[in-house]
Amino acid sequence: MKENYFQLLEHIQIVRRLWRARRIMEGGLITAALGLAAAVLFTLMDQLASFGYSARWMLALLLWLVFFAAAYRYIFRPLLAKHSDDFFAALMESRIPVLGNRLINALQLGRETSPAAPKLVAAIVAEGLHAAGDTDPAPAITTVVLRRNVVALVV
Repeated sequence: MKENYFQLLEHIQIVRRLWRARRIMEGGLITAALGLAAAVLFTLMDQLASFGYSARWMLALLLWLVFFAAAYRYIFRPLLAKHSDDFFAALMESRIPVLGNRLINALQLGRETSPAAPKLVAAIVAEGLHAAGDTDPAPAITTVVLRRNVVALVV
């Protein structure tokens, strides 16, 4: 039973890695867009107002502040967020309806050290592993926001 449970956890880790990579790409695109927008705005302000030397330093400092704040908000915070295995199992089950509740049931029951009905739990974990093995985890991670951010940055 434990071997099946560890294999099930490996499937969840694949979804975790895909989700984290997508969040980093989304955050990088948003950060780049905000940095580019701030640079264009500050350049336009400098051209229109003809700022002096110290005001340009302040604009440059503000530009870097916007960039680092966006990087912290959209890249580093999602990286540091800790989500449980149940979160990723629920994510897979919500996006891949074929799984039903088999994945999260297998995760939660397989986690117990001494279940009341070990054969039943072993069968549920084996069924969850079989269901996870038959499905591709990529559809669980949507890329709609990522595509929208790419289009927004290009435009």
